[in-house]
Amino acid sequence: MSSRPTRTLVSLTGPAGNLGNALIRRGGLEWALDTSDELVAYVGDAPDVWLRQLGVPAGTRR
Repeated sequence: MSSRPTRTLVSLTGPAGNLGNALIRRGGLEWALDTSDELVAYVGDAPDVWLRQLGVPAGTRR
């Protein structure tokens, strides 16, 4: 029996620059890391600075 790859979706939307939202989203991202074969982040129209604030790893599908 072959195992199918798994995927985790995490929503990282929020007002860029809002520290409280960044902390909440960062916690969700940390929880989702290493839970599956592929991480998919829904970021809406977030600017790159928001993704850097959250620490979205390279290779994350957006």
